[in-house]
Amino acid sequence: MPLRGLTEVIAHASALEVLAAEIGSGRAPVSLGLPRAARPFVLAALQRHLQRPIVYVTSSVESSRIATDALSNLSDAPPLHFAEPNTAFYDSVAPVREVIAQRSVVLATLSLRADHRPPLIVTSPRALMHPVLPPAAFAQNTRVIRRDAAIHLESALEHWVKIGYEGEPVVERIGAFSRRGGIVDVWSPAHPLPVRIELFGDIADSIRAFDPGTQRSSESLTQIVIAPLEIAEIGSRQPETRHQPPSGKLSSLLDYLDDRALLVIDDEEALREAWRTLEEKAQRERETLAESGMTVDARAPYISWDEFTTARVRVQTLVLGQSEAGTLSAHPLARQFVNPPHFAAQITPLLDYLKTQHSADDSIKTVVVSRQAARLAELWSERHAAIAAQTALDEPPSGALTFISAALPAGFIWRPEAEGQARGRTTTFILLTDGEIYGYVRPEWFLRTRARKAAPEKAFADWQPGDAVVHEDYGIGIYRGLVRLTVNTGTATQPVEGEREYLLLEYADGDRLYVPLHQLDRVSRYVGSDDARPPLDKLGSGQWERAKQKARGAAAELARDLLQLYAERELARRPPFSKDTPWQIEMESAFPFIETDDQLQAIRAVKADMERPQPMDRLVVGDVGFGKTEVALRAAFKAVQDGKQVAVLVPTTVLAQQHWNTFTQRLAPYPIRIEMLSRFRTSAEKRAVLQGLRDGTVDIVIGTHALLSQEVQFNDLGLLVIDEEHRFGVAAKEKLKRLRTQVDVLTLTATPIPRTLYLGLSGVRAISRIETPPAERLPIISFIGPWDDAIVQQAIRRELDREGQVFFVHNRVQTIHLVEQKLRRLTPEANIAVAHGQMSERELAQVMARFAEGGAGADRIDVLLCTNIIESGLDIPNANTIIVDHADQFGLAELYQLRGRVGRSTIQAYAYFLHARQSPMTPEARERLATLRETAGLGAGYSIALRDLEMRGAGELLGAKQSGHIAAIGFDLYTRLLANQVQMLRAMRDGAPLPPPEPKAVTIDLPLTVGLPESYIGDAALRVQLYRRAASLNSEEEIRAFEAELEDRFGRLPPAARNLTYQLRLKLLAHALDAQSITTDGDRFIIRAEAIGRMDARHVRRLIGEDALIGRMQVTFRRYGTPEQWKQRLMDVLRRLTEIKATLPPAPTRPKQSAHSGLAALATPEGARLPPLTQDHG
Repeated sequence: MPLRGLTEVIAHASALEVLAAEIGSGRAPVSLGLPRAARPFVLAALQRHLQRPIVYVTSSVESSRIATDALSNLSDAPPLHFAEPNTAFYDSVAPVREVIAQRSVVLATLSLRADHRPPLIVTSPRALMHPVLPPAAFAQNTRVIRRDAAIHLESALEHWVKIGYEGEPVVERIGAFSRRGGIVDVWSPAHPLPVRIELFGDIADSIRAFDPGTQRSSESLTQIVIAPLEIAEIGSRQPETRHQPPSGKLSSLLDYLDDRALLVIDDEEALREAWRTLEEKAQRERETLAESGMTVDARAPYISWDEFTTARVRVQTLVLGQSEAGTLSAHPLARQFVNPPHFAAQITPLLDYLKTQHSADDSIKTVVVSRQAARLAELWSERHAAIAAQTALDEPPSGALTFISAALPAGFIWRPEAEGQARGRTTTFILLTDGEIYGYVRPEWFLRTRARKAAPEKAFADWQPGDAVVHEDYGIGIYRGLVRLTVNTGTATQPVEGEREYLLLEYADGDRLYVPLHQLDRVSRYVGSDDARPPLDKLGSGQWERAKQKARGAAAELARDLLQLYAERELARRPPFSKDTPWQIEMESAFPFIETDDQLQAIRAVKADMERPQPMDRLVVGDVGFGKTEVALRAAFKAVQDGKQVAVLVPTTVLAQQHWNTFTQRLAPYPIRIEMLSRFRTSAEKRAVLQGLRDGTVDIVIGTHALLSQEVQFNDLGLLVIDEEHRFGVAAKEKLKRLRTQVDVLTLTATPIPRTLYLGLSGVRAISRIETPPAERLPIISFIGPWDDAIVQQAIRRELDREGQVFFVHNRVQTIHLVEQKLRRLTPEANIAVAHGQMSERELAQVMARFAEGGAGADRIDVLLCTNIIESGLDIPNANTIIVDHADQFGLAELYQLRGRVGRSTIQAYAYFLHARQSPMTPEARERLATLRETAGLGAGYSIALRDLEMRGAGELLGAKQSGHIAAIGFDLYTRLLANQVQMLRAMRDGAPLPPPEPKAVTIDLPLTVGLPESYIGDAALRVQLYRRAASLNSEEEIRAFEAELEDRFGRLPPAARNLTYQLRLKLLAHALDAQSITTDGDRFIIRAEAIGRMDARHVRRLIGEDALIGRMQVTFRRYGTPEQWKQRLMDVLRRLTEIKATLPPAPTRPKQSAHSGLAALATPEGARLPPLTQDHG
């Protein structure tokens, strides 16, 4: 959303030009006294004039991010954010790699001083206090690799590790490198994209940038600069000694600035106070460590305020606000800015004000920058001349009124003084933002998601050796990894030994199944209805086919039930709700955040449902904080405007309070009575609410299951909102089921459901999914290890120091009070409360409510010591540390859910998973904690846990009756069976063509070496991911793109890899032919397909050769010539057979045969070779 046109308005002010000249000559005033709203505009304008490196220091982390976002819209080039490490000064762990990368990019930009535009860097006191690598060491360890120059690769890789880089199978982040034979990928902080170096011997033959999301190369480069990572103390990997040179002097960002640089301070007094506060907290942390017996260096590991003020003496400095000297005089430029009016979300007064400022001679120009600009422009256009909202402003505004869909921190009125008028610049400029219009601004950086793109095969990273998997044709087994087996790639008379890679699955009684690579799309990870390990199937026993048939029957029955319910809902009638009123538009315009696309889709779907004559029954799925409540609130407001009452049903008292707070806050400007029924209300208050519901004076009521009691009588209930229905009891669910036929129902849930199920149920169950997170959430820093008093004490005190709150999970009620005593001894200053399931409901609700409210004083709870009852629906952004005791006794999905209770705001969150120091852990527990350690964010382990949660969400949606079938065949296969049955029944109901059947497994067994050799791709996990991705390709275009990508990423395709993609092409043709197998017998090919029996044998022989023998369901022909020749002939024959099949009339239907008929199906004519699906009993 570039808004450079707004900067240009200020840049042309004569006072700004004078200021730029003063700075250039070194005669600038110490401080300008600018109002806060004008500062980013003046800074962006100065950058345009000065063309010098600028470091802008704000007074807090949050203000640095707000400024970064504003300047990214206003400045000519995007600013760099010098981030604060997400660790405390005395931490023994390094910051997360993302933060290291951000800081390294800034240091590389300043150190290298390239010819491009001088940078604008935004930072905070906390970021500046953390020392950096000395500039001399940074320069000394920077290397340049030029195209066509020699490179000693082993020495280069050793140096990269020394300066902080890490070797990884795939390069997706700054500071990573990957070596694959003569190709090396590396991402240096000196480059915006990772770079691929292709070697010819020891010569860098090619240097290309590539996209980390697609892994495909783009532009060619002449050189790459390998700059060190900021965290690295060269030659030492000990984080506690980093950045401290022998002299003991710490280096800071200011040491990287030359005499051209300009240091800009937002507000000097606020900066000094913030810096001093951070120093005091660090000193307390130091004292805590000393008290616990830990050794602390004499030198503090941070830059003090005195050191900062000394260092800045040599750098020209400008203060935008007030300097520390506190002079009251302001620069002439500052006097031109005044504060604009505020409207407190009252849209009518806003429109009236815009009308009064709307001058015919353009002497006043008004610009409205709002996330709701499109809606505001519509409201203006209904009353006045039509104006469309813009999404950018590259030039100064030309009209008297402009609406822009964007976000800025604050607005102002700018009135040029006389010296500007003499030059004809007499226009008054008014800028209004969401801050003035709605009274509340959420910074855009908080909303924006900058998810790091992952390599394309990461979607297939949910398997680990030892996991239970499901083969569609053979059942549940254990994935044991990849194996290479020797096969005959010649003939029976002239054997040639070759290798082929297979996926090894282990079944009951030690039976083994070797799955060929082209069939990996038939294998998926097993997820059941609980954490229990599934029983393994016995190959050849028929039990898997029986289980699958039972599940298919159950899925068909459920599909019929769903269609029947849908039909009944379609027959029900009620008067449709009205279209959106002006109040509805006004209320929605006052929403202080920008909606995500899927949130808007959910809102539109709900409104469309309400405006139909059939009652609504819609499910909205989305995590906590993703915007479900706003969807419900808008629906409730729409219902109330039609004179209907709304009931919001929630599972707990605390959630009721949170929803009540949200509803009353958002709907305060409107004559709507909102009440709450919960244990927090007195008897008199409850009676008043019940009376209001009966006589219709209560419009919206929010409450727990008490809302379903007999004493609650509504005057005219129109909408029921249910939050987390699965958490209600059987009786409550039965009553809700009856209500569904009478009123509109909107159900909200935070438990995700699989996309396959979501798509499969479209048309029979109204579901909206909100998947876009609302915030740029920092990865949670996880600590996993044995219990240590010092670590627990440090973790709690660190959180209390930043005025946050702590979850402490101890899952044994019998010993929870012993842990309470220990915590009180470790942190006597903390206010600790206990919560567990054996407390009375009222007492538990009160404790949870006090914790959720935060607050201050004696009522505040600092540490909530609880069992595993932390509610998934609670949104407590102030709780950003969780400590889990005996973490080895939780399941992986449970651990991820617990970790997900923190890190819901922009504040760095910490999770501590502790186990008993003395008692040994089981291997499974050790593996779970290892998985947790490896994944700080959206990694493979996270995907596993998310998938488990999705499947549980599917179970909640489908009901307990299906759990047995789900356990028998796994959620993934069951949901696909259900989706298939729904699609089939819908097609039959609507008279539409039946969906095509899913392709069956095709056996391809040819005398070829197939796979990706270890010399080509050494990492086995990466090969599995690529194999699974390859098996899922569905077109010739996708296969070609896959081949090109492999060549780009890993080098020229070896013959075995070419054979792999050749098999994938054969598979596509085999599916088109409905072929069962493509094999060889001696020197003849055999293609088996039912369609061959319906073809004219003479016509087939004319097309494919006189050597062809055509049987009832197969055709055979000779294999001769070189492998390339016979491979081409086989491909041509398959194409011709497919063309003939396309001309045949549809085959007559007949009873469906089993997809699996035991071991006989695996027999091959040539016993000397490995069968395509080999079973090894024993």
